[in-house]
Amino acid sequence: MKNPVLTPELRELLEAGDSATLVGFCTEMHPRTVAEVLGDLDPPERLKVLSFMPAALRADVVSEMDLEEQAELAGEASARELASFLDEMLADDRVDFVQRLDPAVRDQVLPLLERAAREDVKRLLAQAEGTVGARMNTDFAKIPLGLTASQAIGRLRQQASRKETIYYSYVVDDSDRMFGVVSLKELVLAKPETPVAELMSTQLVSVRASDDQELAAKVLNSYDLLALPVVDDQGRIVGILTYDDVADIIQAETTEDIAKIGAVAAAVDGEPYLRTPVTTHVRRRAGWIVALAVVQVATTWVIGSYQATIGSALVLAAYIPMVMATGGNIGAQSSTVLIRSIALGEVVPSDWWRVALRELSIASLLGIATVGVAFLKVWFFTAPDQVPANIGLGAVAGVVALAVAAQTVTSAVVGGLLPIGARSLSIDPAVVATPAITTIVDVSGLLIYFTLAARMLGLTG
Repeated sequence: MKNPVLTPELRELLEAGDSATLVGFCTEMHPRTVAEVLGDLDPPERLKVLSFMPAALRADVVSEMDLEEQAELAGEASARELASFLDEMLADDRVDFVQRLDPAVRDQVLPLLERAAREDVKRLLAQAEGTVGARMNTDFAKIPLGLTASQAIGRLRQQASRKETIYYSYVVDDSDRMFGVVSLKELVLAKPETPVAELMSTQLVSVRASDDQELAAKVLNSYDLLALPVVDDQGRIVGILTYDDVADIIQAETTEDIAKIGAVAAAVDGEPYLRTPVTTHVRRRAGWIVALAVVQVATTWVIGSYQATIGSALVLAAYIPMVMATGGNIGAQSSTVLIRSIALGEVVPSDWWRVALRELSIASLLGIATVGVAFLKVWFFTAPDQVPANIGLGAVAGVVALAVAAQTVTSAVVGGLLPIGARSLSIDPAVVATPAITTIVDVSGLLIYFTLAARMLGLTG
């Protein structure tokens, strides 16, 4: 139970049929809190409580519900009830809800929406996934050229209840081409007769509906805006992205990147881990696991090629995991740092040589530390009788230490350059991250290790 204090009280009011008190109870709380309390009810009870609420509150509460609860609501409510919920929602919340409906239910609901809402949903659904247009909100405040400050405030007062925000108002002509933006603060502080044209800023920052949503998030953060206008190819304003929209974008992009770094197919935005079927988790992970298992054949090949070397000194096999783990850890660190730097625009493909030099410098210093640790580990934790008499413990410790140091350097450079190489080929750097890099440096580490062993210890390669 999400809310053990409020849920029993709400259920008592529902069982008593006290709709007036129930509505007052819900009105006093934030819509998110109401949504959490309703989440503890059965779907029929949830629908009944919603039916008592004023339309505006009902829309706010439905917008705050979790994905699973919205899906249950869609399965319980009639098409006409769903349409009544959607008509009152803000444009972006409405289209998000419609996207989650079963196609058959969607086809029943859309004709029942008010014409403006229906056309708005169709327009937003037509936008490509991952673009600004698919995320934008069409409920924005606009005022025509030629108004005074007092006239503009009057116009905003008329439309405020239907807009997500009126802090920024966009000054447009009859074709909705944007000429400027003015804040509510500037309108309120100005003399009533001051023309809006004198108050508005013409240094406009905007994005196109076809732009990538991640680009819009960066623009809004860079300019420290509360809302960002979205324009079409003719320069007409068609929507806005607000700060909370950008927060959702950043969360979605971060989730996707983390999934790629872990070699997992990205989950649906907002889909809870514990409520996702096991088969779905398996499907998202299986592809990369199988692909990497195939690549690991190279590791088997390397070990097989050096069977004679291992047979001459079996103690070498004990330290294979240490060499491979060092490479995986160092490579993962380098790739993670570089992927983030590329995402922030701090590093571009032409910086590859600077990255290589920097990673080489960093890894060289790290290598000094790993040499000592590896040598001491072999020296103190290897029994003398495990080492062939003609080789000596010190020689084995030296080989392992040098192999770990060399693996540190090569893994850092590979981990730093692979994301840059991916970006230069227009591939998402996160795709070549941790699992792929780990596999690559496993192979390189084994080659380094056994080559050094064969040469330094005089063993057959």
